Amino acid sequence: MLFQSRIFLHLAQTEPLFPVIGILEGLACGLPIIVYDMKVIDKLLVNSEIISVIENSNIQETALKTLKISTLTSTQFKKINKQAINFARRFNWKIIAEKEFRVIGNLLNY
Repeated sequence: MLFQSRIFLHLAQTEPLFPVIGILEGLACGLPIIVYDMKVIDKLLVNSEIISVIENSNIQETALKTLKISTLTSTQFKKINKQAINFARRFNWKIIAEKEFRVIGNLLNY
C-alpha cells in the first residue's frame, strides 16, 4: 500500500522510540517525506528535496508543503523517487533492527 502513495506524512509531535524507522520506510518506497521537528529526528535525515521538516504542529506550513508536493509533475516525482530510494539505501536495516530489538528488550527487562 505504501508504494501506491505519493507522499509520506509523519506528523507525530513526539515519538520517543523509533520515528526514524517509519521515515526510512517511506524513503525506501521512494516517497517525499513531511515530518514534524521532533527532538529525536536525526538532523542527518534532513534533505530539502525529499525530507521536509516542519515546525511541530504548524498546520498551515504542513498543508502548503503537502499541496506543493501533490502538484509535482511526473518527471519531478520520479526524480524525488530515485533520490529517496538512494538515500534510504545508505542505512543498514539489519543494524537498525538490532538496535530497535535491543532497546525494546531493555525496556521489557525493567
